[in-house]
Amino acid sequence: MALEEEFGFEIPDNEADKINSISLAVDFIASHPQAK
Repeated sequence: MALEEEFGFEIPDNEADKINSISLAVDFIASHPQAK
């Protein structure tokens, strides 16, 4: 997933399946402080 490459972290498949909009992607990244 491009988000994983861009922000330097891995998104579990079960979580990635739930990300179907930009706002959900932003929320996920914001809630994971290990994202660069």
